[in-house]
Amino acid sequence: MKTQKLLMMLTFVGVGLIALGVGVNSAEATIIGPYTADANTLHLYHFDEDSGAVVDSGNGTTRNLTVGAQATQGVSAFAGFGKALDTDVANDAAHARSDTATAISEWTGAGGAFTWEALIKTGAITGESQQIITRQDSTPGFSQFRIVTEGELSLVIRNSANNGNVGGNAVIPTTGDHAFVADEWFHAAVSYDGNESGTDNLEFYWTRVQDSVVTANLIGTLTLSQDIVSASHKTYFANRVNGGNDENLQGVIDEVRISSIVRGPGDFIFFIPEPSTLVLLAVGGLMLLGRAGWRRRR
Repeated sequence: MKTQKLLMMLTFVGVGLIALGVGVNSAEATIIGPYTADANTLHLYHFDEDSGAVVDSGNGTTRNLTVGAQATQGVSAFAGFGKALDTDVANDAAHARSDTATAISEWTGAGGAFTWEALIKTGAITGESQQIITRQDSTPGFSQFRIVTEGELSLVIRNSANNGNVGGNAVIPTTGDHAFVADEWFHAAVSYDGNESGTDNLEFYWTRVQDSVVTANLIGTLTLSQDIVSASHKTYFANRVNGGNDENLQGVIDEVRISSIVRGPGDFIFFIPEPSTLVLLAVGGLMLLGRAGWRRRR
């Protein structure tokens, strides 16, 4: 009888510990960051610098960035991500750029596959195009990952002066868990598997950055009919500088990662948290106590 009472008391304690453990676990952040470069990270920019060049922390050819005169470094990033770059100025000089024109092979992997991504915070998604990652200069051809005026994420490619634009757009949500909210942080990404002949080879992600999110939010799957094979270009972040065009990001950019592979919805800053140690200990203790009580009753 005493053993049964003891087991009952310990069960109540264990259930309380489990509930406490679950509560602690659900309150923990589920955002991983900042990124550390893996073997497939070609370029990685944390934008943590208060001034000077933005350091490339990737595992490809190092391409540090020059910051345009109108951009502001060292502004607040999402919690845990250090600092960021503010480009919310109506000026072409609000950007960060790779001053060296580089071949597209530095920005894609085998067969042309890539994932381009960034954390962004902007005041609007309509009314004006806003560049996120752009490869373009005076050389014919370009590639642009951007927000377009209709409130859509877009990848547009032109591989030469006479080559028509290809790519696609995906509508940014305005309702639901990942609906656009002005001046809140979102993760934006585009990936391509390098298979020109395949369908659904282009994916767009738009995900609100908050602790309750455990996987990136896919907003569009399209078909890209050709690899990016353009000539060498300079690369711009949060704007482009080409013939006086002003398409700056109307806010802040951070944590840009250029990958040589397709990254899926579970490969970004979001993840499913593992059970807390407290929960595991409580469950293990209950199992041992139950086993001991069963032996006594035999």
